[in-house]
Amino acid sequence: MLNTTSFIRHFKSIVLQGTLLLCPVVAFAQVGPGGVTTANMLWVKADQGVTTSGANVSLWTDQSSSGNNAAQGTNANRPDLVPVVENYRPALYFNGNDDHLLVNDLIAASSTSVTVFAVGTHETGGDDWHSMVVGQAQGSWAGGGYGITAFTGSNSPFGFWVRDYGTNQVGSNWIDQPMAVLEGEYGGGSLEFYRNNMLIGTDAFSGAVGDNGTTTIGGGPGNAYNHKGYIAEVAIFGRKLSTAERKRVNSYLAVKYGRTMDLAGSAGQYVRSNGSAIFSDAGSHWNGIIGIGRDDNSALVQRQSHDPSDSVRLYLGTLAASNAANPANFSNNNQYIVAGNNGDATCITDLASLTMPSGIEARMPRSFKVANTGFGGTFTLEVQLGACGMAGTYANADLRLLVDDDGDYSDATVYAPGGGMSISVSGGYVRISGSPTPNFPLTALNSWQWA
Repeated sequence: MLNTTSFIRHFKSIVLQGTLLLCPVVAFAQVGPGGVTTANMLWVKADQGVTTSGANVSLWTDQSSSGNNAAQGTNANRPDLVPVVENYRPALYFNGNDDHLLVNDLIAASSTSVTVFAVGTHETGGDDWHSMVVGQAQGSWAGGGYGITAFTGSNSPFGFWVRDYGTNQVGSNWIDQPMAVLEGEYGGGSLEFYRNNMLIGTDAFSGAVGDNGTTTIGGGPGNAYNHKGYIAEVAIFGRKLSTAERKRVNSYLAVKYGRTMDLAGSAGQYVRSNGSAIFSDAGSHWNGIIGIGRDDNSALVQRQSHDPSDSVRLYLGTLAASNAANPANFSNNNQYIVAGNNGDATCITDLASLTMPSGIEARMPRSFKVANTGFGGTFTLEVQLGACGMAGTYANADLRLLVDDDGDYSDATVYAPGGGMSISVSGGYVRISGSPTPNFPLTALNSWQWA
């Protein structure tokens, strides 16, 4: 019988960081996206406050304190609630012809600032304009308003606009793209349009928003300009957000919908609602970032998450069909597990360029940084094996976790299954689960690899 140490395969480089930051907790009187509540005029999300008749949505209840519900009294014009769309979360589907929801007039005509967040997709077909969110009075679009809209009537790429869509706007082609966090910021003399926090462009403008009438989700005034695709969440503020507030809202939406935000670099961070970091990286592991966590100021409980390709999964308890169906929970507020990877291949290989400890025969080039903020329970991380590299089957007893802190895995600490931790391969995924201690500490900077 062969010695198992000679069969050890390196399945995965997980770079894991857990940082406990000592900073004051900011108390919020109300709940909002990222804990941001000041001038939050509307906050609707598909996982809460949705009233349906069958699948048709008649009421989308405002989760802010403003009471500006989105409603549709005509059954034929109602979007559908789809239980699982992105990252185990629901969304509303708009048909691009006549589906839309109506909201009160949200922004004063004299206002010189507004912020709009919308999470969703756009599909080819339907109305020319593809308006996700529009505040505009019936009549000329040059008379006032704001919106996040994919196309102009002449099929030119579009984005965020204020007052006059033909003059004050930032264009961007984002039809048939994956679900994204779209953000329009106006104030201080300019418009800014972001996709997953990447700045798409700016446009100079300093006038009033103007008459913006009834706000429409999934369309525009007069049952026109309709959106085709999904909308999972919308938040509108009657002001321009600060840089710190934007980071909080974007981090909340990123964790919830499994998006990788454009925050890489020396200051790259995801933060929780109190502003403290839950994931930090200078860019080496700023790929496929997913997270789970509980943040009461954001009304967020994310029990399971996966990247858009479903090649990496992170979850509490047992993986369920949806986040809502998973009964596991976090014991306390402000607990997070967030993971990012270096973008390398997930195949098992013995390439000479890969450093590994003595006795390790092969490993996976991809490495992961996993930040554990305050969570002392158990969780599971799964990675789909790539088709490249060494062929064959892999016995669970031959799997090891490599722990390293300098990127040179020749001196990595090797962990075998046991002590509450299990490592296994099933259904094409390599899986590590069980107790996070000592393998996933609450503090200290470590690099982690499966082997």
